[in-house]
Amino acid sequence: TGNANGGNVYIVPGIGNGTGISGEIFLGLSPSATVRGNVTIGSATPMGSNLGVQGSFATAYRAITALRTLDATDYTIDCTANTFTVTLPTAVSITGRIYTIVNSGAGVITIATTSSQTFTNVVATPTTLTLSAVGTYQVQSTGANWVVLSTN
Repeated sequence: TGNANGGNVYIVPGIGNGTGISGEIFLGLSPSATVRGNVTIGSATPMGSNLGVQGSFATAYRAITALRTLDATDYTIDCTANTFTVTLPTAVSITGRIYTIVNSGAGVITIATTSSQTFTNVVATPTTLTLSAVGTYQVQSTGANWVVLSTN
């Protein structure tokens, strides 16, 4: 069951017919619309953020063993074997998009940008990063380049 109350949207399982939410919920606005309020999932109490989730949530996971250019369907990429390159899409027009690239294999993974875009918060602003075995990089688009959010 979902309802709007004072500009906020609440999606709360179990309200109404008692069966909870199943299937998919789409909250769509025209490109010219302005969102005023917050979306809270799993609670009828506002959580104080634009998006609040009371409980766990899932993101896309993909295990790969050969080169791949990432796209909008990717989030966590687990490189499980071999040495190869993972290429980020252009950072332009995807401001805020985050990717987590994991190397759980024994090979060396190169994380490459597109169109000479750089990792702006890395010394010498490189266009590639090297991910050794059992390591992780999380990167985010600035809308023009990439920043490293975390590394391990």
